[in-house]
Amino acid sequence: MAEPAEKKKLDPILKLVLDIGPLVLFFVANARFGIYAATGAFMVAVLIALAVSYALTRHVALMPVVTAVIVLVFGGLTLTVGIDHPRVKQIPVPPSLRCVLAHPHMYLGTREARAILKADITRSDFVWASANLAGFISGCYSNDLDMLRDSFNDVIIEPQRQSLIPGFKDVQRGAMSAGALGCSISGAGPTVFAWVEIQYAEAARGAMVAAFAAHGLQSDYWISGMENYGARVVKA
Repeated sequence: MAEPAEKKKLDPILKLVLDIGPLVLFFVANARFGIYAATGAFMVAVLIALAVSYALTRHVALMPVVTAVIVLVFGGLTLTVGIDHPRVKQIPVPPSLRCVLAHPHMYLGTREARAILKADITRSDFVWASANLAGFISGCYSNDLDMLRDSFNDVIIEPQRQSLIPGFKDVQRGAMSAGALGCSISGAGPTVFAWVEIQYAEAARGAMVAAFAAHGLQSDYWISGMENYGARVVKA
């Protein structure tokens, strides 16, 4: 019986070049031309390295193939979707609005706030939530405060979590009576926020704080402008 032919081996220096060459090319291209050019060059270089290795040895080891697959998948995502806020658009907030926040002195854990939510939502709630979201975004882009007011209605999360925040409905009613466009729960709570025209901001703040106080809760409060640019690190 004939013995199997011994697999050809690459020259050690050539193997080193094929292993780290694509990575070196990536860093050089990234420094000079940016991430997208570097990613494309990296993907091509990895494929060339695989082809050269196979041409010289007539086999390819498993790890280079796995590496190539990972590079092609994530490189493809980088080139087609992007890495800098993929598919994220800035939504213009009407400049006449302020955000009023009231944070009651109580503890509400995220785990508790999540546990109260149902696993499923009804089709009707989904349709209404989608319509409200569309109207809210349209109102922001068109500076239509009436549209924002009509769309400022959380039909899914707020009804389930409001029982965890003592006095929430009174806080909400107070803000709306003072002129707020809408008022709801911030994240998992217990902070409550309202969008208000600047001339009504102080009145809404007072009404929200007073409503919490009526339920035995002191609260911290803020009145803040809203920038179109998202969260970021700024210098002190």
